Amino acid sequence: MTREVRRIYDELLVLHARAGDRAALERLAAYWRPRHFAHARRLLWREEDAADAVQEAWVSIIRSVGRLSDPARFGSWSYAIVTRRCQDRMRAAAREPKGGEWTETPDPNGADHDADEDMRRAMRSLAPDQRAAIALYYREGFSVAEIADALCVPPGTVKSRLFSARGTLRKFFKQGDDDDETG
Repeated sequence: MTREVRRIYDELLVLHARAGDRAALERLAAYWRPRHFAHARRLLWREEDAADAVQEAWVSIIRSVGRLSDPARFGSWSYAIVTRRCQDRMRAAAREPKGGEWTETPDPNGADHDADEDMRRAMRSLAPDQRAAIALYYREGFSVAEIADALCVPPGTVKSRLFSARGTLRKFFKQGDDDDETG
């Protein structure tokens, strides 16, 4: 399904969900929850925290889908809710005493190739806000405006985060190339 067809289908599902069609809401959840989980994992790293944040977000999504004024915005709107739940968890974790290191969980797609591991390490080198912007732009195909909606920041901030993240990733991979040449 192309992105445009997907958006139209989602818009139709949102309209049906707003009218009380639970099956439409379940179809939306089946498509978007795995993407929301991946997004939450990029922000929180721990699988259990990401799952909890997504669960909380979907409670909010279900309760407020009827108030979504533009069904075509469902994707970025729902990401904004997930992002806020992740931010709530990050703030709560910052207030708690440090009990240990946060660990990254294995890629849910099971990719264990060197290039995939290099990319995971590169993504870990980014700040969470940059990681989220890069992933939404390249993995989800969101526009700058949609990312701004999803991350609850102005478009200029998204552009700045993308620019900074690209620079950090360039340095990361250049450093890796330099290590290969000297090693």
